Amino acid sequence: MRVRLLLAGLIGLALVAPTTARADQFTDALKRAETSYAAGKYDQTLNAMFDALYRAWDKSPFLLTSMLLVQEPAKGYGLYEPRSSNAYKPGEKMYIYAEPAAYGFKRSGDRYEFGFSVDFSVATEEGKILGGQKDFGSFSFNSRVANTETMLNVTLTISGLDPGRYVLELTIHDKIGSGAVTRTLPFTIAGG
Repeated sequence: MRVRLLLAGLIGLALVAPTTARADQFTDALKRAETSYAAGKYDQTLNAMFDALYRAWDKSPFLLTSMLLVQEPAKGYGLYEPRSSNAYKPGEKMYIYAEPAAYGFKRSGDRYEFGFSVDFSVATEEGKILGGQKDFGSFSFNSRVANTETMLNVTLTISGLDPGRYVLELTIHDKIGSGAVTRTLPFTIAGG
């Protein structure tokens, strides 16, 4: 009986050991950050926190931390002005700002490659698809660092719609990783 319990315990340990080891690396990075912070070694604190961030990044599914209508294309990460209204004149350009996170990286020599593709569709409020396009936009990056702050500017000019309320659906695909995220933005076409 004791031998069976011991064997079952060892099998159970073998099954959870890889997960525990990865979790321990994350926890160790956080402990290093805490110890460095307490010692006033803030540069080491940041390095340990970046280590923890990258470990969590690798485990997280692809996501968007932000996606919204903006007044004009953003000048950089977080450098945008939200649009105060979702009403557009016929043929007016729509600017969308998005912040992807937890996307995949591909190492290529001393560089990191990552990127995104964008699909869109326009539907009535009731869900009837009126049009759209797969792979409408493509964004590719080649950087010396594994950037964790990336933003996308998407510009659409939607014409041919009658005045009324609509829903824009954007799907952003991680080109290197395996994820995709879909978000909707309601908008209105104003009468002439």
